Amino acid sequence: MGNDENTYGRCHILSNWTDWDYSIHCDKAQIERQGRAFTYPFTITVHKKKKTATCSSTSDMPYYTTTLSSCNCHDFQERKLPCKHIYRLAAELGVIEIINRHGHRNYNKEREKLAHIKASDDIHNEPDQLKRQKSAMSSKCTPTEIDHINQTGIFKGSGKNPYTTTLNSCTCRDYFVRRLPCKHMYRLAMELGLFEGDFKTNINDIPKSQPTSNFTISDAIKVIDTLNFDEQSLLFNILYTMKYRNHSEYAAVYKNNPPLKKLLEIHMVEVSNDTTTLLNSYSRNELNKKIIQLDENIEFKKNMKLDNLIQWIMDTIPEKIPNICNDKLTVIICDDYYKLKHKMYLYLKDLPGIDPAIYTNFMDE
Repeated sequence: MGNDENTYGRCHILSNWTDWDYSIHCDKAQIERQGRAFTYPFTITVHKKKKTATCSSTSDMPYYTTTLSSCNCHDFQERKLPCKHIYRLAAELGVIEIINRHGHRNYNKEREKLAHIKASDDIHNEPDQLKRQKSAMSSKCTPTEIDHINQTGIFKGSGKNPYTTTLNSCTCRDYFVRRLPCKHMYRLAMELGLFEGDFKTNINDIPKSQPTSNFTISDAIKVIDTLNFDEQSLLFNILYTMKYRNHSEYAAVYKNNPPLKKLLEIHMVEVSNDTTTLLNSYSRNELNKKIIQLDENIEFKKNMKLDNLIQWIMDTIPEKIPNICNDKLTVIICDDYYKLKHKMYLYLKDLPGIDPAIYTNFMDE
């Protein structure tokens, strides 16, 4: 317990929180989560009237839904105790104040810092950006792949899927939260000779991947040959989209596309939600129409560029993304086939009737 009767762990109770016994907050594991409520990089949209929140997700869910008593994140589902999202919501609603050893925390500090950096005339010389440049030069930030023609890179992350990086974006959490250059973007620019940096390279320092499969291209071809034409075409177009359009590990497909069921059944592809890929699979007019259909009272600029519109959706109405994208899902190539993607693409490309010029037909409804 803290210094007064209203403080438990790092929670200073400001109004009655009946969902939990206050003694729970004094547990060491809970104190750690109280600290991460503001230090861990996730975005949150608070719905004050409902006393709920939408938090950015690190899993295959597009977002987490949080109340003062529950959350659908993995941590809460496993422990059934307050997670960092619940503590953050409680603080945002004024139910608690999270304090630290040096006194009360300024909740707006991180936001003000980001706003200051974004308003800077020389973003790359801001202290927080210099730290990322230093990390970018480390051998631990060695890319697994650099595409000099398309100016993209692949970096091994801490999760199952690698990070796909361009000079303007990255699929890592740091970029998702801050919308400022991350270490991967700086490293890519250095590798391309567009940004000065004395970077070190050591393939052994790349975070280790999952154990490699013994599956061979011969094994993959045997499976491909059992598919009918439409199923082969969909697989080809998924690979084509990943390689030439998205430059990423994800492809968006309509849910009611019949051949998709077969590819999922044989574990050649699996669903792995990626919100950015989903939104980018629509045209600006399609997104405008979907937003208006959901709520005709939503005010937004309908002539925004697609990238700006997608950013507006993610920042302003993230809770509506599942409804906006309710006719599509994103897939990745399953582990056994992952290393064989390029060879599978080349094999499919040479099959009779398979033509990249008509690939969009198989990604449609």
